[in-house]
Amino acid sequence: MIPAYSKNRAYCIFFILFTVIGNLFLMNLLTAIIYNQFRGYLLKSVQSSLFRRRLGIRAAFEVLCSLTETAINKNTLCVQSEALLQVLQKVKMDSYCKEAIIRKLQSCPPGGLTATQFQILFDELDKHKVKEV
Repeated sequence: MIPAYSKNRAYCIFFILFTVIGNLFLMNLLTAIIYNQFRGYLLKSVQSSLFRRRLGIRAAFEVLCSLTETAINKNTLCVQSEALLQVLQKVKMDSYCKEAIIRKLQSCPPGGLTATQFQILFDELDKHKVKEV
């Protein structure tokens, strides 16, 4: 740098600009790499969290289910709405969440809830929570 500076002082400005622009470029590149790595980690974390939640909902269905005969299928696993309401009354959770589940449950047809209806009941709660935030 010093031999170039001794020839012309404009070389100093060029060197400073080159160094600043080069550092900014490298920092942007480094930031992009770190962001992509974090995004991948976050995606895996959210997917595993969603999987655990769905597995828990399925396990809750299995615990509450009973074998009932319907006109369509001879034997169908379903959860009685009354049993789910009793469990909701005893469980400790946010009153907002409890009320939302009860409202959605009351809009379902009377009788038993199949596994897909049970899953949709709790999926709707998640969608409602996301919209509200």
